[in-house]
Parts: sequence; structure tokens; C-alpha cells
Amino acid sequence: MQIRYKLLLLVLLILFGKTSKADHFAAGDIWINYIGQGLDGCTGTTEYKYEIFFDQYKACDVINFATLFPGVTISYRSQTAVTQGLPGAQGGVTLSLVSIDTLDQLCDTFKKLNSCYTPITTQPIGFERVRSSAIFTLPYAQPDWTFWFWSCCTSNNLNNVPWYQPFYIECMLNNVVKYNNSTPRFTTEPLPYLCNNQPSVFLNGPGDPNNDSMRTYNIVHYTHNNPTVAPTWLAFTPPYTLADPIGSAASNPWRMDSLTGAAYFTPTNAGRYTFDFQCDEYDPKSKVLTGYIRRTCEVNVLNCTYPPPTIDTTPLSITGAYLQTDKKRILACPGSNISFTVKGTANNTTSKVYLSTENSNISGYTFNATGQGTSTATGVFSWTPGPNQLGDFSVTIVSKDSTCNSTGTLIVQKNFVVVKIRVTPGLDAGKDQPICHIDPKPKQLFVRGTEDLTSFKWTDISGGPAKFLSADNINNPLATPTSTTSYIVSSPELTGNCKSIDTVTVFTDTTNKVDIFPQQNPFVMCRPDYLQLDLLLTGSGPRNNLPCGPSNQPLPTTMDSIDIYGSSIFGSGFSYDTAGLNTSVFYTYQNRTAKHQFLIRNTELREYGIESATLRALSFETAKSTLPANFEFTNFTISLKCVDSSFKQLSSNRFETGLIPVFIATGPTYFPNGAHKFTFDTPYDIDTTKNLIIEFCYSNNPAVTSDPCSTLVGNPPILEYMPTTYVSGLELKAINNTVQTVCNVTADPNIKPKTARPVFKFFYNKAPGLPFDFKWRPGQYLSDSTSKQPLSYVSKSTRYTIQTFGNSGCLIEDTMDIVVPVHDFYVLPKDTSICFGETAPLSVKNGTYFEWFEFENGQFKSAHESASCDRCASPVLKPKKSTFYKIKVGDELFCYDTIDAYIEVKPLPVVNILTKDTVIKYGQSVQLMVNGARIYNWTPVSSLNNPNISYPIARPTESTQYVVGGIATNGCVSFDTVRVGIDYRDNLFIPTAFSPNGDGKNDLFKVTNMTFQRYAEFRVFNRWGQEVYNGNKGWDGTWRGVAQESGTYTYLIRVAYPDGEVETYKGDVTLVR
Repeated sequence: MQIRYKLLLLVLLILFGKTSKADHFAAGDIWINYIGQGLDGCTGTTEYKYEIFFDQYKACDVINFATLFPGVTISYRSQTAVTQGLPGAQGGVTLSLVSIDTLDQLCDTFKKLNSCYTPITTQPIGFERVRSSAIFTLPYAQPDWTFWFWSCCTSNNLNNVPWYQPFYIECMLNNVVKYNNSTPRFTTEPLPYLCNNQPSVFLNGPGDPNNDSMRTYNIVHYTHNNPTVAPTWLAFTPPYTLADPIGSAASNPWRMDSLTGAAYFTPTNAGRYTFDFQCDEYDPKSKVLTGYIRRTCEVNVLNCTYPPPTIDTTPLSITGAYLQTDKKRILACPGSNISFTVKGTANNTTSKVYLSTENSNISGYTFNATGQGTSTATGVFSWTPGPNQLGDFSVTIVSKDSTCNSTGTLIVQKNFVVVKIRVTPGLDAGKDQPICHIDPKPKQLFVRGTEDLTSFKWTDISGGPAKFLSADNINNPLATPTSTTSYIVSSPELTGNCKSIDTVTVFTDTTNKVDIFPQQNPFVMCRPDYLQLDLLLTGSGPRNNLPCGPSNQPLPTTMDSIDIYGSSIFGSGFSYDTAGLNTSVFYTYQNRTAKHQFLIRNTELREYGIESATLRALSFETAKSTLPANFEFTNFTISLKCVDSSFKQLSSNRFETGLIPVFIATGPTYFPNGAHKFTFDTPYDIDTTKNLIIEFCYSNNPAVTSDPCSTLVGNPPILEYMPTTYVSGLELKAINNTVQTVCNVTADPNIKPKTARPVFKFFYNKAPGLPFDFKWRPGQYLSDSTSKQPLSYVSKSTRYTIQTFGNSGCLIEDTMDIVVPVHDFYVLPKDTSICFGETAPLSVKNGTYFEWFEFENGQFKSAHESASCDRCASPVLKPKKSTFYKIKVGDELFCYDTIDAYIEVKPLPVVNILTKDTVIKYGQSVQLMVNGARIYNWTPVSSLNNPNISYPIARPTESTQYVVGGIATNGCVSFDTVRVGIDYRDNLFIPTAFSPNGDGKNDLFKVTNMTFQRYAEFRVFNRWGQEVYNGNKGWDGTWRGVAQESGTYTYLIRVAYPDGEVETYKGDVTLVR
């Protein structure tokens, strides 16, 4: 075993090379903590009390560190205070020794071998850290208190900068932003040992007790040897640069992570190097620089070749949070149960790996590792951020191989991963926003709490695609909807207990509405006429910028209220009550009087929802008071004044003058913790274009004769406040209790500016609107196109539009369509004539409603007696005399017109047939005679010689009724009739004998005198009953072509007459040969 230790010791000596000699500074850190008590209840002043720490690091040698530096003085200065000539602007703080520690990175077995325990140059190098501190109080707040230390000298044999130079470090504190501010600090020891050509991580471990945002970066090496001038910086020794102060390998170039303060690189040359870093801190809300620290440190790169154990560079198995791979951090929210794992693995299976955490600014987390002391260890990190744990957090997880077996070195091999965690409150899409219905302007949407996010998704309220957005994947799209539209914004990067979804509605402003009266739309006017127009208005008129000052407005019994917070960047809905430079306090005891002024910009008033109005009361809340409940503030007054909008902030040492008292207490005022409302004696009008100043003052509070501090009488009330981005508050308190009032002071060097103001609740009534300005279109035929009630002559169908501006500034309008129907009603035929007894079909065109009237006995009455229908478009009319008709015709709008029609009824001629009804023998004729008309027309015409004369001859062959129409000169026709009968009967002669001998005489047996008759049947029989003839010509005395014998034959003859009658004849006939 001793042989192995000696060999390892020899290796270590070779690796470390030469050691430092004399009093060389290897590294240094400086930082400041606030330790004051805030506001002192006795004096009412802020205590700027701090503790400063200074760590010096040097290589151990024969000189004792504590003897060399029995006390250290840190210099400080505020350049702002120096410029202003303020007392106490610079000075020094002498530190006292706190501790001396021995540091190294040796394995436990070899720790006693370092030079700090055996101060000879042949031993492995060790370092001593001397920590000193002091408590001090600054005289006042300034934004640039700078603290620094310098001495001789840096180490020798430095590769990257000139060595043996004056040693210099500094820090800066801004206690204007907050009185209890502390600087950040580096929590990792600045003296690592690294192996050449191995990937390395240099940890700074920045942390801040105020949870401010921090950014760390490497800087040039500063030096200082003259306290009256600013420090200077040393140029790097080529080829080293600020971008690569160690000559890192191209495969792993120098890289800084500004959030964790870690530097990543692979050294390529053994030796000593100096690194310098600066960590800036910023207020997470205002982004104002609140302080910084600088450190210088020495790095030893050894010629060891064994690589350190590996460690996961990215957390695994993350739950309750989201891994932002592009930003290399975990994103979570308060209340989320965050968990992830990290694994460390040795490069030798016989080595033992241990996982641990260090340099974390996280409180309340747990880290449990399994497999400790094996070649692979797995750690599980768990944390649930509280509601106030917002901002950047980090934890360094270290993988250590401390076996020192076969490693080629006696130092503990380490590897690190710095896990960054950003805790964000989640999404806040802000308040719903109004748009105008007419000509809406784009609305800028903005999701607060998204500076940590890279991925967004906007949808409509149903989850569908978002319409009318300039983009649906950014945090601040422009919305241009034409009607009320609700949007949902989400981010997949917010998980666990995060508010990952929020809703915002862009809604149509309905503050004002205008309606044209009559409200029937369309409004029907059946014919051109005058129409009285009017308007029904909802909401008040255009914004009325009341002149600032005491109000003479008539005031209703009710009031609106609104809360006014600080600058919108800091949020709303909450307030602060912590003591600090920006805290407004109602001072007590040794300060019997104090004066406060507060400025509210008009843009903020509008943003929080108040325009020009009459202020009638205000309230605010106080907290943290431990005063007796009956402690009196006397002569408490509230005053107001408007100032021009160009008045951006209050003057540092001067109060604004000319304020108007609006509330004067008539007795003592008490301020126990809680809300306090003051109703104004004099209501005050404010102009929406002006900024507003509010002043509080009290004076001559009861004096305290005994020493109040000896009795610990309590803390004064703090006005709950919100910060602003500008000087919005001024405060002046009496310098001692002999001063009874400062209410009349306008300028004083002791007036303190504040970038915060109380949260006010205003009780108010909106300014009555200005008269509406009306514009009617079209203006033609209006009595006044700018009047609320113009008289219009409507000659034809017209659309009227009214426009005016409402109280919200939106253009509002209404339209009314007035319909004057153009009728094209007519009747066909319009005038007509008929003969008596005839009908006349009339038809009305283009209507939908009809009603017929006829004139009789001096008035019009329903035409139902002479019309086939009196409520239809096309009745058939049959008047008994000439008649005037009126038709009421309506359209689909129930507008009616009346049209006229006239029917002339002409008399009929008296047509008289002079020929009486008669009977004539068949075949005879008769002359017909008629008179009484001008033109005649007889029917039927077939038996007349001329049907168009008054005396035609009729020769009917059958009984006929003749009708004659006589047309008079007026065109009317009348008729008469006459009947002519036919006598068909005649005595027929049938011979009793015939002689068919061919002599042409009596050769045929037939009826000899037949004329118009015909045979219906003609048959002849012999004496034996045989039929010898059947025909219609007559018998020639033969049968079947054979001449029959002379003798007697029997006949049967049937004769048919034209009238259909049939007569039968039977008898005998003698055939004579």
C-alpha cells in the first residue's frame, strides 16, 4: 500500500508542476447581504443596513495568510451621489476575519498530503480561503453603490494573462429599486482542477436571495493600483481571447450558459489560467439592473488523461414540467409536482460513483439517489414550487468518482450538469377588448407570461381554426374580427398545474346604440308624403372632456368605482405592503407631519377603465401597522390637480403647486390596517387628456414627549402600493417632532422620489356625454340633415342612414328603408260597351287585392249583383244599364289605389218576323218577311235562297224553325223566329194489274206516283206463298229469270216518309200476258 501511495504521489507532483510562492492571490469573491429591519417604527426611516463578505484564496506556502491580512478594507462609492455632491457618497468598510479554510480536490486518502498541511514545496498544492465580513450602514439609497478591493498580486506562471498583476474584484448594489436588495453571489469554489483534453465544466453557481433574474458571462481580467481612478483591464496573452480564454478544442469550443453561469470547454494545454466572470441581476418585473458581482479565479489544467464520470446532460423522465430543448431548461408553474432523473456513470466498472446536488437557489426540493457507490448511480429530483417561487432556478447535480484507483491522479474526478428551471405563472390573455361595429380597427392581443414560451396556438372558442388573426402561433397577434369573437390561446409547453389555456373575447362595443323611429323596417308609405323621423338613443353622447376643477355637474345618487394600480407592466389585482424606498408611509411620533404627492398618467387612467369623470371619493388600504388603534392623524387633507399629459413624472425635489383640496377632515383620522374611504367634500372633474396628481397631507399630529423608541410603540401604516416605471410619488416628512406642518412646503432637498404609488379605488360618475352630432343621408328633402328629428318629404323609395359617434368613440349607425311602391295598376278593357243582356269580362293587372264597386243612385256600392265575383282580378260583369265601376287594387304591401272602368249598355233592336208560323206541302216554298233592324242573318241557311235579306224564300224539306238575327245600327243583335212545317202525306196509287209484255206500258208493277218517299219493303208472293220478288225497283213479272204465268199475286209494300213514318200496303195484283 505504501508503494502505491508513493507512486501516486510522484504522479501528482508531476501533474501539479511548480507551486506558487509568496502571497499570491489565486481567486476572490465579494458580495453583500441586506440585514436591516426595514422601516423603524420609532423614526419612520428606512434602515440601509448590510453585511459585506469577502473571500480571498491563495496557494499555501510558508507565509501565514491570517498574519498577512489581519484586516481588509473594502472601498465603496456612488458616482451618482458624488455628482450630486451628497455627503457620505464614498468611504470604506474594514472587515474582520471570519474563518480560514483549507481547500483541495484530493481524494480523502490523500488530503493530508497537500501543502497547506505540510508547507513544503514538494507536497501537492493546497489552497486556503480566508473569509472576512463586516456590518455597515449606507447613508441613503442610490442606484450605483460600488464596492471594490485591490492588492498585490495575482499568481505567477499564468498562461492566458500577464501574471503577477494587481488583484482586483468588485460588486455593485442598487438600493433604489428596493431598499432590502442584496447582491447576487457565486456559490461554487473558484479553484477547480481539470484534466487536459477532457470535456470540462466550470461552475460558478450564481444565486440571489431576492430571486432576481440573473445573467452570468465571462469578462476581461481587471486590475487596479490607484484608488482615485477606475480599474483597467488586461489584454489576454495571445492566442487567448475573451471568446476563448483557455484555448479550447474545436470539438468543444468555449461556451457560456448565462442562466446557470456554467462554462463548457475542453482544455488543450496544461497549466494555470485565470477566468473572470460577472453576474448581473435584474428586477424581474421592471428589468432594472439591481446589482452585479465580479469574481476572478484560477484554474489548474493537469496532464491527467482519465476522463471524469459521465452524467446525463438532459434530465430524463420529466413529469409535471416541460423540457424546452431549444433553451435547455425545464419550464414549470407554481404548484406543479416537478420530477426528473439524472444518471451518472463511471468510465471504469471498478470505480464508485456518487451523485449529489450543490449550488442550488431552490428551497424545498428533494434529491434521492440510488446505486450510490457503484459504477452507475441514478438521482431523482423532486420539487413543488410555491405560489411566490417565480423566476429562474437552477440546481447543479454532481457526479463524483472518488476512488482514486487507476485514475492516474489523486484528485476527485467530477462531472456536472446544471439543470435550469423557469417557474412561470402561466398564460394570461388579458382583459376582453371592445371593437367598433363599423370600421373596426385591429386589436392587439397580448398574452402575458409568455416570455418563457416559444410555442402558442390560437383557436376559436369551439376549438376550430382562429379566424381574423394575423397569426395563430405567436403571443401577440392582431385581431380583426367583424363581430364578437372569442379566442382560446394555449401552449403545449405548460403542463402540470400550469395555466396552459386562457380565453379572451374581442367583442362588439354596445355602449351606444341608435335606432331610427318609426322602427318598422321597411317602413311603407303607399304614396309620396311627409314623414317625421326621430331617433332612439342608448348610452351617453361622445366623450366630454370636462375642464379639470371643482365640479358643478348634477350628480346621481349612485357611483361607479375602479381600481388604479401601477404601470401595467407590473400587473394588477394585487399590491405590495413591504417596506422599502418606494413605500409610502404615514409617519408617526417623531414626524408629526408629512406630505405625499402621486401622479397617475392619463393613459393609465384609460387603461384601467376611467375616462373624463367626476371624482367623488377615493379609498386606499394600509397594512403592517402596529400602532395603537386610537393613534390620531390630524388635519388630514386630500387635494387634486390635473396637469398636462407632457408632465411624465414628478420632479425629484419639488412638489406640484395649485392643488385643490377636495377632502378636509373635520376631526382626527385613524389608519388601522384595512381599507379607508374618503368621500370628497368637493367633487372634482378630471379631463381624460390630462394627468392627475393626488396629494395627501397631515399636520400637527400629537407630540410625543417621551422617547418613543424606548417603548417600542410600533410600526406606522404602510400604504399598499404597486410599482411604476417612472417617478410617480414624492414624500416629505418633518425632520423632527418640533415641525408641525410641511403641507405648505413646495421645494426641499429632503423630498424623496418614488417609483411606486398606492393602489387607489376611485368612486366616480362618468362625465355626461356631449350632444350627439347627427348626419342623415341622403340629406335631400330633409328639413335638417343634422337634426335628431328631421321632417322628410319622401317622394320615392329611399334608404335613410343615420350616423353619429358614441361615448366609446365608435361610429354607430342605423338604416331605415322607406318603400313608396310604384303602382302599375290598370284594367282591361278600361271602357267598353255591350248590348243589353250581354256580359263583359274585365281584368285588373298587377295587383294582389281587388274589390269592385258600381255606381248606382248617386253612390258606389258593392258590384256583387252585376259581377261574377267582386273580389277577384277578372270578374265577368253583366250590368243592366250603362254603369261606372271603381276598383280598389292593393299590392303585397297593402297599399291601395283606385282605378275606373265604364261599361255602356246599348239597347237591342226590335226584330219582328212578319210571316207567321205555317205548314207547306213537302217540296213547296214560302217567303219569309222581317223588319226592325238594318242587317239580318237567317239560320238555318240551307233551305233559304239568301240568309242575309229581310225577305228570303224558304223551301224546307222538313219542318224548320228559322231564326233571324237583326243587327241594329248600334251593333246590337236581336232575334225572332218562325216555324215552317212540312206536310209529307200524299195519296199513293198502286195498280191492280200490269202487263209485262215489253211494250213500254205497264211493264212494271210499282207505286206509280212516289216522289220523296221510298220503299222500305217491296215483296210479291204467288198463290202458293212463294216469294217471287223482293226489291225496290218494281216487279217485272219474272222469278229467277222465268216469266211467271198470268194470274193473281199478293204484294206487301211498306213506304217510308222523310219524317220517319212508314205506311204498309197489302193487296193483290193481276199479271196479264
